[in-house]
Amino acid sequence: MRVDLNLPSNLSGWVRRLQRDFSLHHPHSHDELECNLILKGTGIYWVDDSIFHLQAGDLLWLHPQQEHLLMGQSPDLEAWLVVIRPEALLTMAQGLPQGDRLLSPSIPADQICHRLPMRQWNACDRLLGDVNAQGADSPWMNAAMGWVLTRLWKATLDAHSQGTSP
Repeated sequence: MRVDLNLPSNLSGWVRRLQRDFSLHHPHSHDELECNLILKGTGIYWVDDSIFHLQAGDLLWLHPQQEHLLMGQSPDLEAWLVVIRPEALLTMAQGLPQGDRLLSPSIPADQICHRLPMRQWNACDRLLGDVNAQGADSPWMNAAMGWVLTRLWKATLDAHSQGTSP
């Protein structure tokens, strides 16, 4: 089921901190790239017929149109949710190492989720907190989204090279 994330037309993306029950309770997809950084608690995600058990420090990538569902979660689950419009993603991914992987229609199961080393996880958490503090409707959100994508992607490539997939 395709859902509309209601991203304001003036934004290339946004960053939000999610707490408590934030699942849509049914498999869905959307046009935007989605990235989840798990901060606290645990969750079980279904993505393209694969199951991922998530915990603090995990970074999960969901490509545009990729079916997914948060199947279960602990009561204390907290995560950063990053969403980027496809047209903005085309521009932002250019020039990034292996940036073409961000543009592919799907991603292999072993590349969807990565456990970040503590230092990188803390750095990503601080960055997303700073961006979120600017406000969802702020022009600063658009200015920050390229750096957000770059930092999260670099953390992913570093974790992948270290073999830290959960």
